[in-house]
This record gives sequence, C-alpha cells and structure tokens, in this order.
Amino acid sequence: MKKGTKGRKFAACAMSLALALGAGAVLSACDSEGNGETPSVVTPQTEKFTVTFSSEGGYVYGTQEVESGRKAVLPSYTDEYGNAITQWYYKYPSGATEYWSFAGYSVTEDMTLYAAPAAAPETGKTYQLDASLSAYINAMGGVEFGDGLYVSSTISELSDGRYLLSMVTDKSRVTIYTVSCDTFIDPEGTNATSEREEVENGTIGYYDKDGNLVTEGVTYTLSAEDDLVNAPDPDKGTNYTQVRYVTGIDMILDNVGELQDLKELKLTFFVNSQVMGTQFCNSASSSSSSAAVLTISGMTEIETPEEPDEAVSGIKDAEIDDNGHLILTLSDGTRLDAGLVKGDDGAQGVGISNIVYEAPVLHIYLTNGTHYEFNLETGEDTSLPDNVTETSASCTQDGVRTTYADATKQEVLGVRTIERATGHTYKDGVCETCGHAQEDDMTFALNDDEQGYTLTEYASRAWDTVAVPDTYNGLPVTAIADGATMSGTVLQSGVFMDHTEIKTVVFGSNLKTVGVGAFAGCTAMESANLSGVTSVGAFAFRNCGIKGGVALNAAVTEIPNNAFYGCTALQSISLPAGLKTIGSSAFYNCSSLESADLPSGLESIGNSAFMNCASLETVSVPAGVASLGTSVFSGCTGIVSASVLAELGGALPNSTFSGCTSLSRFNSDTEGTADLTAFSSIGNAAFMSTAVKTVEFSPTLTDTGSDSFSNCKNLAAVDFNENSGTVTFGNQTFRGCAALQAIALPANCVLGGTMFSGCSSLENVALGGGVEAIPANCFADCVSLEEIGIPDAVTSIGSNAFNGCTSLSSVVFGADSQLSSLAGISGCTSLTSLTIPANVTSVSACTGNYALIEIVNLSGLTLTAGGTDNGSIAQFAKNIVTADPDSGYVTVGDYTLYRDGAASGEKWYVTGFHGAVGEDGALALPESFDVGEGAPVTSYEIHSRVFYGNDDILSLTVPSSVTAIGAYAFANCPNLASVTFEEGSSLASIDINAFANCTALTAVSLPDSLVSVGNGAFSGCYLLSSVSLGGVQTIGTSAFANCYSLKTLTVPASVTSIASSSFGGCTFAEIRNLAGDIENLPEAYNVYTAQSGQSRLYSADGYTFLYLPGDGETPARAYLVSYGGADGMLTLPSRFAAGDETVSSYEIFAGAFIGKKFTSVAVPAAVTAIGDYAFYRTDLLKITFAGACESVGPYAFAYSNVMFFNSDTAYELDLAGVSAVGDYAFSRTKRLQTLRVAESVASIGRQPFEYSAVKEIVFAESRDEELELANYAFAYMTSLESVTVPSYVTALPQYLFRGCTALSSVTLEEGVQTINNYAFRDCDALASLVLPKSLTKVTSSAFGSSGISAYYYSGTAEELAATSFPTAVKNNAYCYCEEDPISDGNFWRYESGEIAIWPMV
Repeated sequence: MKKGTKGRKFAACAMSLALALGAGAVLSACDSEGNGETPSVVTPQTEKFTVTFSSEGGYVYGTQEVESGRKAVLPSYTDEYGNAITQWYYKYPSGATEYWSFAGYSVTEDMTLYAAPAAAPETGKTYQLDASLSAYINAMGGVEFGDGLYVSSTISELSDGRYLLSMVTDKSRVTIYTVSCDTFIDPEGTNATSEREEVENGTIGYYDKDGNLVTEGVTYTLSAEDDLVNAPDPDKGTNYTQVRYVTGIDMILDNVGELQDLKELKLTFFVNSQVMGTQFCNSASSSSSSAAVLTISGMTEIETPEEPDEAVSGIKDAEIDDNGHLILTLSDGTRLDAGLVKGDDGAQGVGISNIVYEAPVLHIYLTNGTHYEFNLETGEDTSLPDNVTETSASCTQDGVRTTYADATKQEVLGVRTIERATGHTYKDGVCETCGHAQEDDMTFALNDDEQGYTLTEYASRAWDTVAVPDTYNGLPVTAIADGATMSGTVLQSGVFMDHTEIKTVVFGSNLKTVGVGAFAGCTAMESANLSGVTSVGAFAFRNCGIKGGVALNAAVTEIPNNAFYGCTALQSISLPAGLKTIGSSAFYNCSSLESADLPSGLESIGNSAFMNCASLETVSVPAGVASLGTSVFSGCTGIVSASVLAELGGALPNSTFSGCTSLSRFNSDTEGTADLTAFSSIGNAAFMSTAVKTVEFSPTLTDTGSDSFSNCKNLAAVDFNENSGTVTFGNQTFRGCAALQAIALPANCVLGGTMFSGCSSLENVALGGGVEAIPANCFADCVSLEEIGIPDAVTSIGSNAFNGCTSLSSVVFGADSQLSSLAGISGCTSLTSLTIPANVTSVSACTGNYALIEIVNLSGLTLTAGGTDNGSIAQFAKNIVTADPDSGYVTVGDYTLYRDGAASGEKWYVTGFHGAVGEDGALALPESFDVGEGAPVTSYEIHSRVFYGNDDILSLTVPSSVTAIGAYAFANCPNLASVTFEEGSSLASIDINAFANCTALTAVSLPDSLVSVGNGAFSGCYLLSSVSLGGVQTIGTSAFANCYSLKTLTVPASVTSIASSSFGGCTFAEIRNLAGDIENLPEAYNVYTAQSGQSRLYSADGYTFLYLPGDGETPARAYLVSYGGADGMLTLPSRFAAGDETVSSYEIFAGAFIGKKFTSVAVPAAVTAIGDYAFYRTDLLKITFAGACESVGPYAFAYSNVMFFNSDTAYELDLAGVSAVGDYAFSRTKRLQTLRVAESVASIGRQPFEYSAVKEIVFAESRDEELELANYAFAYMTSLESVTVPSYVTALPQYLFRGCTALSSVTLEEGVQTINNYAFRDCDALASLVLPKSLTKVTSSAFGSSGISAYYYSGTAEELAATSFPTAVKNNAYCYCEEDPISDGNFWRYESGEIAIWPMV
C-alpha cells in the first residue's frame, strides 16, 4: 500500500459515518465486496451446458452455451473499475475455490464462474460534489428519484484520466421492482437542457461539456438490496413480490477532460421487470425507463491526512469539536478529523456512546445502539448489517450480537455471545483501552473486627496482572477469602480459581491470609511473593505456574493440604524454622522442586506430601516428626539418598519411597545400603522399585508389607541379623528382584504369595524349619533355582508355587514331611524325579513337567504313568514305584539315558542331549548305547522335549532301535526339513506334538511298524506336502492340523481310527482311501478307492493339476494343485492337458505355492480364483494378473513379502479385477503400503490386511452396487494413516477400523448412512471425524474406546438435533455453517480446505 492510502480510506469511511450520524442514513460499505452464494453443481441432462459469468455479489455479466466436454471461451467483460476481467474461479459446495483454466478444463455440467476480485484503483484527489438530482417516477412506481432522496455524491481521480463517481441514495425511497430480469443504467432519450438525437437502447455513457455522448470505457456498479414487500395484484389483491432497493451508484468516467468542466451528468434507468403480470422487459417507452439528471453546481476537495510512518497502534483520545466533528487522537499523537457527527442543530444529531480500539479494528458505538467497525489497516468498513445489533464486550462482561429477520428488528433469528474483551492495555490498575478500574472487578467484605477488609470475589478475566490493593475504603485489605470445598477434600471454588489469564499477582502490603483455593488453577501465574503472608489456605496455589522459588514468612506454622499441589515449575521452597505441619499432597507433583530442607521443629508430614517431586535429590525427616503419612516421597525418581531420623514407633509407613528409582542409600553412608535396623515393621511398597543393593533388617523385625521390596532389580543381598522371632512377609515382598541370588530366611516365618516370583537369578533358598506353608506363586519363574529343600513342617505347597522353575531338578522332602497338599510343581522342565511324601492326600495343577520320568509315590494315591489324573503329575512319567527304584541315569557321550529297572524286561529312555549337531545340520540318533556293564542298549525311547526347539537340526535319522518318540521331542525345531526312519524300524508310537511346528519339514514317510500318531504330532508343519502313513492304525486329534501344503493323501488299509480334526485346516485335492468305510475321513475334491473311482491328478513341467470333468449337471472344474519346479521368475500356464482334454480355465488350489521363492509370478487370464493359503509365506517380489480374478481366498498371501501386487508401482496392492477378498488374505504383509480397492471388488472379508504395512486405502471413485464389508474388514491395520470411505459404502460394520492405531484421517463421503458399534475402537490417533449429512444411524458404541473427541457434522444444528445420534456424539459435535453463525453454539466451516472452528464473536 502506498503511503497515505490508509489515511484516505479511513477518512472516506469516517465521512460516511459522519453522513450517517447527521442524516440518520444507513452507513454504506467502504471498499467492501459482496458475498457470493455457494455454487450449485447440477448434473447435465442435455448435450449442452450453460456457463454463467457472475460477480461475487451476484451480478451476471452474461452466459455461454458450451457443448458437453468442450471448453468455454474467455469472455471480454470489464469490472466495476473498467478493467478487463482475465481471471475467473469456480466455487465448490464446501466453499473452496479454484481458478478456472479456459485452456485446460472442459465443461461437463451447468456451472457458474465468478470474476476474480477487482483490485480497487489507487485514487488521487477526492471531491465532495455540490449537486442535485432531478426526479422522475414511472407509471408503475418502478423508479423513484427526487428531492430528499439524494444523499450525497463524490468524484475521485483515477489513473489515466479516469474518474470514479459515487452517488448515495436513500434506500427507503428509491426502489426498482424486479422479478426475473436485471437492472442497468441506460442513457436514452434527450438531454433535459438541450436537444439531443435519440440514443439506442442499451448504451451506457454520459454527455461531456461539449454535449458529446461519451460511451467508451464507461462502466457502472449498482448497489442494491433485495427484500419482499406488498405489491398490488389486479386479480388476487395484495401479495408479496421481490423488491430491489437501490442504495448507491458507482460509475467510471473516461475522457472527461478537465474535471471542473463537468457540470451535468444524465443517467437513465431502464427497468427490466414484470409486475402485476405486465411485461416491460423490451419496452423503450418512458413507462419503463426514467431519466435522472445530476446537476453539479460545484465541488470541494476532501482533505485527507497523510498516513503515519508506522501503523496506527491505538486510540488515545476522542472528542467532538465545536463544529460537531469527531476528532480522534492516536497513540502516536496523530489527530484525525473523522467528520461530522452531529446535525446542524447539534441536539438532533446522533451521539457517540463508546469507542473501543482492538487493533486493527476501530469500534464506534452510537447512542441509538448502532455499532460501526473500521479496519484501520485495510481501510475497510466492517460495520454490521442493519438487521444486527451488538452490545460491546468489556473487560468484565461478555457482549451480545443479536440478528433480526429485517431492519425493523422485530423478529429475532439468533443471539451470539461476544467474548469479553482481551488484548487491552493496563496501567496502575486501570484499563487504558476502556477506562475500567481493576478494583471495580473486586468485591470486599468487612472483617468481623471491622478493622480491615477481605477480598471475596473477582469478576474480570481480562487482566494478566492482578494487584490486591493495600486498602479499601480507607481500611487495610488483610485477606483473600476461603473458597468452598466438599468435605474438605474436593475444591469447588476460590476467589481467583482457574483464572488462566493471570500471570502476575501483586500482594498488598497489608495482606496476611491467602484463603482456600485462592489461586488454584492459575496455570499462567509465574510468581508469588509470600514474604508478608502468614497464613496459606488449602489448595491455595494448586496447579499454578509458579516458577523459581517461594520463601514463606517466618510466622507460617502450617502448609495445609494441597497448598502447592501440581506446581510443576516450582524449584525451591524456603520453609520457616517454626513450621510444624506439612499437609497431605502439599507439594504433590512439584516435579521441578530441587530442594526442601525440612526444619528440625517439624512434627507432622501428611500423605503424599512430596509425592512425584522428581527433582528432589536428598531428603531427611527430622527426629521430631511424630507422624509420617503414607507415600510421602513416593515417585521421587531423583532421590539418591534419604534418611528418616524419626522413631515413628518403629514402623516405616506404606509406600514411603515407592518408585524412588534412584534411591541407593537409606540411613546409611554406604552406597547401595538400606539400613532398616531402626524399624521392626516395613510398610507395603515402602522401597518398591528403588536402587538399593543390600538390605539390613532389624533382628526384631516382625513383618514386611506387600511389595515392600518388589522390583528392586539391584537387590543382591538380604541380612535378617539372626532374627529369632516370627516374621510375617507380605505378598510380593521380593517379587522381581532380578539380582538376588541367595537368601536365608529366618527360622520362623510366614511366606507371602508370589514372594520371590520373577527372581530370575535366585539359585539358593534356605527355608527356615518353622515354615508351614509355601503359598501360591511363591517361587514362580525363578528360572535359576536348581534345588529346593522343603522343611518337614510344610503342610501345603500352593498352586504354581514353583511354576516355570525351568532349572529345578531336585525337590527334597524330609523323612518326616507333614506335606498333605501338593499343587505347585508345574512347568519344571528339568525335573526328572520326584518323591511324593507319605502324608500327601491331594495333588493338583502339576502340569508341564515334561522331563519327570520317575515318581516315587510314598502316598496312598494311585498314580498311573502317562495319566492325567491327580493334577497330571504323572502325564510324562514312565516309571512309578512305591520305594526307591532299581533305576538311574547314565551319561553316554552327548546323551543322558534313564534306566527303568522296575519295568518288565528293563527299559531305557534318552532324556537329554548335550552335544552339538554337525555343520551339515544332520542328526543321526545312535543305533545303540554302551552303558558300561552288561549288554549295550539296543532298544530305547526318546523321552519328552529332548530336542525341543533345537534350531541346529536340519535333518534327522531315526534308527530301528527307537521304539517311541515322546511328547514334544522335536517340537519347534524350525529348520528340521527331513526325517528318515531306517529300514526295519521298531517305532511303535509318536506321542503328542512330537514334531509340532517343524515349519521346514516338507515330507515324511512313516514306518510300517508305527501303530499310533499322537495328538498334534505334526500340527503346524505348514510346508509338509507329502505324508506316507506306513502301517499306522490310529491317528490322534489334530495330528496333521494346519499342514496347509498337504493336498494329497493315501489312507492305508491298516488305519482303524481317525480322530476328529486330525487333518483340520488341510484342504485335500485328492484322497485314495484303502481303509474302507472309516469315520472322520477328511473331505477331498476327489476321493477314490481300490474298487471305485480313479485319480484325477495330471502332472507336467513341475505342475500338478486336478481336473474334475462335468457330469451334465455340474460343470467341469480344474485346479493347479502344486508346483515342484524351480524358483525365480514364473509364468503360470494358460492351459494344461488332462488326458484328451485341453483345459484353459482353472483355479489356484489351496496352499499351492506355500513357502516358495519367486522374483515374479505372471498369472494368466486362465486363472479365475486363488485358493486359501495359495501363496502363504512366499518370498515373492512381484505378481501380475492378465485377467479378472473371481476371489482371493483366506490367508492367500498372508506373511508373504510381495512388493508389487498387480501393479508396476512399488509397495502397491491393486485389487483391479478381483471380486472377493477372503479373511486374512494379506495378513502381515510387510511391504505393501498403498491399497487400491478397485471397482471390481464386491466384498472384503474379515481382517484381510491386519498388521500389514498398508498406510492408505484408495477406493474406486464409483461403483454401481454396495461394497460388502465384513465386521473387522480393516481392523488392526496398524500402519494405516488415512482413508476416504466412499459413498457406496452405506454402512460401516462393527469393528471396521478396530486397532488402527496410526489412523489419523478419515473422510466419510456423502452416502454413508450407518456407523455400527466400535467401528473405530482403539483408533487412538483419530482425534476428530466429519459426519456427512447422509448419516442417519450411529449406534451407541460406534465410537467407543476411540480417540475421537470432536465430531464435525455437515448439516445444520437443527438437522443434528433431529438425528438419533448418541448423546455423547451430539454433545461433542460441531455443526456446519458457511457464514459466521448468528447464534451461540459449536460451528465449523472449511477454510482453505481445512476444518476451522467458528470462534465466539
């Protein structure tokens, strides 16, 4: 902006204000622009479309008819300043705009293009015209001009010899009745003062001083407002018709010459209208046009002050001078004459009631209630419409904006709150902006002694500095009143409570008392000088922003509850020597507090007084403290050293130092030592999670509370100092003390549940002879514990007492053991032998002891080897005896063997393997073992879990001497690829889960000697594609479950029993059944026997196909069953031969390519579907499809590494051609990042993309039918960030996006109607959601457990109220409003394509 422009603009606006004040007229906008309506985009019905060219204010320049798909032509229209309009823009329904490219964009619908805003010309001198306007009234009342209607006119110099004429008329009298046609200026007829030749209708111009008609370069703007008024109707009487009120005329005049020569300007209005059924649109008669002559008698230049070098920063003073002009004095000293503000007689003028400057807007309030606004930076008049009134906001109260139906202000449409004023400037307790005194915001009450006042209320929220006055009414202000609490524990009010605007408080010199909750929640308050305050109330400074230090007055004896609670920036507190009491939570969560020296005279410290003061490093509780609350220093993670000198009756309270993770010294100068010899009782969690290494207890210790030392990960030594009394330990006393290796407990003690759970280094425990019970979970997961001696006095061992003690190999009971209940030995995988004492009457929950081969049962219980009774303690046992057995262990080379000497004929078991597998990964079990005495062992069994989880074994050879393979013997050997049973095998059984989850195993040929295959024996071997069952008779439950690659099977005649689900999860192409009519035979596409049917498998070029010919009713079907060829680049065949048939259409069978490695796979059009697990766990770079694919089955590409899916773009999954996507089809694919759901996709199953790398979902733009989505369709897509749900998804099913933890952007297109329960559950990153107007049903838990806190509804407040949305949604919803709303409420709009909240006015 050039220097001086702003001043001129303001002066022009002020002139308009002066005119309004003097004549009572409505103030016209100064440099304002109209607001256009949102364009309506209509779907075309014909081959041609209409392009309408309009101004933002609604003026139509013209139209073009454009054929569909062709481009509009840039029109040659000029703006109101005579400049060619070269840029047009399109407006979307959301309000967003885009400039139209006439060269690049085609027209596909009826549309409106809007002229880019015209740049106002720079003006030179401006003249006030001394002029009059002649009158004419047409026959139908169409136009009225005349005496008293003309208001004013000005003319301004423009560049290039042009002038801007602006004329203001009285809206209340000048009218043009219109229904469907436009109104424009048309110089027509003859000049009133001289003869002129006729001028053609439609001409726009003026006559110069020589009488010549000037038309070139002349443009105009007609300012008007529309309304409905009564109009006569000859047939039906009075009715309502549309009326356009003219309020002003602007014309650009060119080639005028010398401005002073301009004496007369003739204007003729041609009225296109239809009133009372009579058409005047084409008439040129005087009845439809009116000439008005502006006769200019003289002109006076309007003086405008120069713009100051710096921006206007404020209004310092305002006055009305003797001539009735408003004189404004700016803060920089500049004086502005704002023009006439009173009528000629003064008394009849409209006065100014208030002036407020909120940079850069100047607000002027008149005595008649009118409010005007001027932007001093832009020069724009931002005054309110004549149907709106405002009461201004001040420092102490909100204002109100009221919108009426019309200027009569009879019918209220809406009321909007104006936030109380902020940004004002203050000095010495007085607002420099509006003159308001801060003391006026305060209420005082006379003290009972009538010698002073107490501050009881504070009303303003505008001041960032608050000064409590020294005096009020001549008496000292001594106190800030107490706020209210509920039962003394819940703060309800305080004088300055939650005044977040306050930064500084100045306490008066006479103030002694700061009451309860006085400054609670003043989060911006940075300092508090309390040196003169002798009493501080509870909650007084809770959650304040006080920084640095606070020094308390020497007279303070008590810091009450919550006084400085949550002052997270407070760094130090100076406590007076006379302090006696620190209340509960007094300094809770003062996380920056670095020091707090407790005075020696302190007597009481309340609960949680210094809890979570993370910056404290040292603390010392003085000897005089008689009462120490719980959790006093809990969570003080910075404390390194602490001492408690107080006696406290010998009891350290609960949670005193809980969570003090740096605390390594207590009552000791030795690093790492906690000296507790002064305490006979330690409270719950007293030292939980501290850094102490050694604990010394008092010899008189009586008890420790729950968790008293739990999770002390550095604790390595515990000394009970020969305690001879009875000590009761709480639950979890030493839980999780990972460094503790050995402990000797007092002779007489009571153990707590879970007492040593998770002490992973604990190797040696000495239980005192007086221990009577080992409670549940007492030693659970002590993985280093190898041996435990159970005292004779122990009568019970609780459930899971030794659960997970994987190194425990010996449990020793005394000869006089009183044990009666045994329930806690489970998961002890190193325990090979166990003696059950004579007094035991019950055994329960002793499962998972896979190595427990021998049990000496001295009790009266009946145990059966391999049985699951009595808590399954003997489930894996081979030898159960009632006295010391004639058995033992022998180590031979890399193996440990157990000899069962009591068994008939003697049995041997391999129970351990300690060697290393060769470099080739081959393990050949020995044919025999030389045990030193007698004949070598030539027959043995492999006991449970001997080789469990061994990842070195690549191949296994089982000799003929092995008679049985025990439970889990080779389970979870991930690299075991082949198993060979030597000829002459004597193997009779394979026990449960023996080879479970050997995921590299591809083939197995079971020996003829094999009788039974146990439950789950080969379950989870998903690469196992070939199985020969040998002479097997029984097949257990789930024996081959989830062997997805197993597609063909021969069931031998020896099989007599197949359990249910033996082959669960397997999909068979073909089974040859030689076992006859047998129950639970798995299903297959083709089953044949020796007597009927035939194989339908065909092989060629490494492929195996299944072809099932049609039978007249059933069409032929074909499948690619498996591939045994080379890895690398693979192009699937487009046809194959099935005998005499050539098959050119087939499906890929379930599990066909599991675990293969390909750089690329080309799928021909012949492939119509992809079966379950077809490419499961494949190492596949790229796959392309030549044709449509009917379906992708469940788990088809789960766990695969595919990077190009049907796309040449890396990391893209394009479903073009796919119709149905099965459950988990792409689960855990780690490369695909973009998912394209093509128009072909009709249904998506459950969780097909869970835990994949997909970040965005892109749906096809349109689809003819509803897209069917299963519950959880996009659930657990943990990388998904954004998605737009298209209109053809009308219902979001349950749990649709559950667990999409990274999802932060969701767009629901119009058309979505229903959102079902938990559709967005656990979408923690999704903070808000735009709800389309089409949405009609939102279930009660639709957004349950999501991160959504705000809803942006695309409809109005009335439409939202009419919905059945849950209350929680309605209460947090914003309603769409394109214009600044007229009523209070939550409203939003789009601003530059982003969501914007309408603030309070």
